[in-house]
Amino acid sequence: MPRRPLTPPPPAAQSLERRIGAALTPDIVTASDDLALLITEVLAAIEAAAQSVERERSAALDLANSPDPTALLRAELSRDRLRAALPRLQRLLAEAEDREAAERWDAKYRRVESMVKEAARKFARYPQLLGELIELMTSTAEVDREVDQVNASAPAGELRRLYGVELSARNLNNFTADQPPIGRELKLPDWQHSGQLLWPLPQRLDPAFFAPPERGDPRLTSDSWWQVGDEQRVIEQARQEREAIEDEREKKGILRRQITSAE
Repeated sequence: MPRRPLTPPPPAAQSLERRIGAALTPDIVTASDDLALLITEVLAAIEAAAQSVERERSAALDLANSPDPTALLRAELSRDRLRAALPRLQRLLAEAEDREAAERWDAKYRRVESMVKEAARKFARYPQLLGELIELMTSTAEVDREVDQVNASAPAGELRRLYGVELSARNLNNFTADQPPIGRELKLPDWQHSGQLLWPLPQRLDPAFFAPPERGDPRLTSDSWWQVGDEQRVIEQARQEREAIEDEREKKGILRRQITSAE
């Protein structure tokens, strides 16, 4: 019987080997998706080559069929070449995945870095906004004091009353637990020393409030109590006016510091 001719590997195997060689070339960068697909094909080719080795081994043992003695060697060589290439391809895949992950991180880093710069540029306006907010709060407090005086001094029979600045701005009739005044809850730290608050302003306590009454103080008697009430109102009004002047001076000083800091 005639001997089987020596046949080259099938075109598919040649094409796979060329693709493996190209992927293993140092100057060529292959994407991880392409490497993963190539490894899948290599695993399938190794399985097919192993089966081919078994067939050629069985044929080589059958002398009646005049087997080709080199066919088994070619099958084993093809299988072993694929097996040798597999770990290198797997290393390339791991490197490609690491490289692409680093590239994605770098792109995200640059995008977020740009976001930080833009947000920081806006946040740097805090000193200017701080000055504006303090001016807003102080002017609101001044107008509210005027409102309180007008409402408290309304003549008998006069039903009109003024709402405060924030109530008017927010279109509220009164403050509640769910709708507290913003001005009361607002806290504004200093730009240079954020552990210090520039708003709310510290409340001054009148030392006279804590002083014990002197002997003969009419507040200790029931006589002429109404006169004492009038005197206390005058004293309280004078105190409020004095504190308003001091507050105004302090607010102007704060605004000057904030404007200087912003510049």
